[in-house]
Amino acid sequence: MIEPFRDFVTKLIDEYLQLVRSEFQSRINAWETDVFEKETNEVVGGLMARQLTLATEIAKSPQSWKASVLPILLRCMADVYITFCWILADPKSRSRQFIEYGLGQEKLLIEKSREALAQGSDPDPDGVEMINLRAARLEAERFSFLIPVNLGSWNEKNAREMAIEVGEKEFYDFVFTQFSATVHSTWQHIWQFNLRPCTNPLHMGHRVPVDPELPIDGRTFVLSAKYLCMTFSKFDQAALKVEKSDAFKPYEFLWGRLTAYFESLEEDEGKVP
Repeated sequence: MIEPFRDFVTKLIDEYLQLVRSEFQSRINAWETDVFEKETNEVVGGLMARQLTLATEIAKSPQSWKASVLPILLRCMADVYITFCWILADPKSRSRQFIEYGLGQEKLLIEKSREALAQGSDPDPDGVEMINLRAARLEAERFSFLIPVNLGSWNEKNAREMAIEVGEKEFYDFVFTQFSATVHSTWQHIWQFNLRPCTNPLHMGHRVPVDPELPIDGRTFVLSAKYLCMTFSKFDQAALKVEKSDAFKPYEFLWGRLTAYFESLEEDEGKVP
C-alpha cells in the first residue's frame, strides 16, 4: 500500500532539508577562507547562504508550489545565481562593489525615513526608535559619512548583461525572463492564470477575472533544488577548485524519490494522491 501523499511529502522534505544543509556546511568547512579577504568571503558565502535560505523556505511551504506563486521565489533564486556567478568572475573588486551599493541603499533609506518622520508635528516614537537602531547598525558596519550612495544599479549592468558575461545567457533567457512575468504580473501571466472564458455564448468569447485554485506542482518545486545545486556547483569550481563535483546530489535525490513515488502510484491500481 502506497503511503498517503501528505505523509510522503513530509518525510521527503525533512530528508531533503537535512541533505541540503549538510551539503552547504560541508562546502563551508572545506573552504579555506582568507581573513585578509573579508569582503570576498562574506559576499560569496552570504550569497550561497541566501540561496540555501530561499530553497529551504520553498521546501517548507508546499502550498506555495503553484504556478501563481512559486515562480516569484524561483526568479529570486535566478537573480542570486546570476549575481553569484558574476561576482565569482572577479571576487575581490566585485564583492566590494556589491557591499558598497548595499550600504549606500541602507544609508539612503535611513535619510529618507528621517525626512518623512520630520514632516510630522509629532513623530511616531516607534518609528524614530527603529530608524535610530538601523542607523546605529549601519554606523557599526561603516562610518556613514564614508558610504557613497549610488542611485543606479550596483554595478552599472543589468541581469542580462551579467549573465552573458559569465556564459549564462541561456539560463537568463529560459529562467530569469520566464519567471519575471509572474514577478511583474505582465500580460502573459495574467491571461493564462487570472482570466477564464465567459460561459455565456452571447458574450463574444470574452474572458472574466478569476482567482484560480491551482494544484501543487512538485516538478516546479524541484527546480528550486536544481538552482541551489547550480550555485553549489559554481562554488565548487570557483572557490574550492573542484574538477568533478557532486553538487547535484540533492536535486537527484528529490527527482528520484518523486519519480519513484508516482510510478508506484500507477502500479497500485492507478491511485492518485
